[in-house]
Formats: sequence, C-alpha cells, structure tokens
Amino acid sequence: MTKRILIILFSTLLALINFNCEGEDGINSLLNLSEIGPGIDCEFGGVMIESGLDSNNNGILDNNEIDSTNFFCNENELPEIYSAILQQSGTDSPTATVLKNDLDIEIEWSRIAQGRFVGFVNPSLDLEKTILLTNSSELEITFSNSNEIQILNTCGVNAYCDGFENVSIEIKVYD
Repeated sequence: MTKRILIILFSTLLALINFNCEGEDGINSLLNLSEIGPGIDCEFGGVMIESGLDSNNNGILDNNEIDSTNFFCNENELPEIYSAILQQSGTDSPTATVLKNDLDIEIEWSRIAQGRFVGFVNPSLDLEKTILLTNSSELEITFSNSNEIQILNTCGVNAYCDGFENVSIEIKVYD
C-alpha cells in the first residue's frame, strides 16, 4: 500500500535521502513511501522511499519525477506500530480512533492555533528508530521532538485552516 507524505522527520532517513527542502523556485520536493514485503531489496521487508521534484506541480510524485530510491529495511523482526484515524472540526482538538497500539503509547491531541495542532506522546519515542507515515498530502505531520507530533493544515501561503477528517497516521518503531 502506497502512503504519500510531504515531510518525514526521521534522522536516519534524512541522512539517506538527498532532497532540497526548498526545491527549485516554485517546485516542491515530494516523497513516496511504500511498504514492501521480503525480497531482494529488504530480506525481511521494509519501506521503499522515493524522492524527487514535483516538476508538473500536481502534488503527486510521478514515476518520471523520481530522482532517488532508498530502502529502510526491517531487521529480523517486524516493527511495533501505533495506528490511528484523526479528525478535527471547528475549534475542537483533534480526535483519534486508535486502530492498533503495539507501542502502548498515549497521544493527547490539542489545537494550539488555527490550523495548528500538537499531539503529546507518552512515553517518548526513540526517533532514530521511528518513522511516521500518513495518508495525507495536504497536512504537514512531523515529530517536533521525541514526545511531540505537530500537524499543520495549510490552506495557502502562510495561511492555516481548521478541519480535516479520515487522516491516518502510523508510527513504526524498529528495534
């Protein structure tokens, strides 16, 4: 299943991925993350990371725009997973429907300003072994630090909007 994200803050992956955060004038950098099964690239499966510039500016990293492909492979065990569906409306804090929580973590979501939200993670996570995936190409979802997830809902240049639904997040922690 392909999962698209605009930003992933994971120090090990950032060292592997060669992309320009600002891109060329008017061109955004994009990432595609795809879960892969066991095979030649990853003996125990993992995540394939494709990166490139969105040269046709359609918000999708098309095959002809892929500049780099890297793999984050599972070791001999599968990761522990936290998976949830998020929604938010009006001035309410986001709510989460937790689907899976192997990590035994709690995330308390708050609205801090229009279109800006934070999730406080307890206990904190080891970000060197953690990746954050989402199905949303419209929200910016990142780790601010080891116990805080930030969501930005942009609706224009320097403009933020409230309201989103059916946004999945998946946190995977590898040993």
